[in-house]
Amino acid sequence: MQKIGAGYSAYFNNRHKRSGYLFQGRFKASRIDDDNYLKTALTYIHTNPISIVEPKWKKAGVNNPETVNDFLEEY
Repeated sequence: MQKIGAGYSAYFNNRHKRSGYLFQGRFKASRIDDDNYLKTALTYIHTNPISIVEPKWKKAGVNNPETVNDFLEEY
């Protein structure tokens, strides 16, 4: 991850004539060691794109489930 981050940062900074950090904080990996954590991780990964269609869905809920379902199938 460090090589990827450093390489991409150098490329991006060179391309856009800028300098400095692109990413904040360190990369952190967590081992999935039980079924509950696996379910939580998979739910997070698969529902993350919903924010593209309905940005406030986590607080307000999904207003149009059909639109979200269609979007996720195409995503």
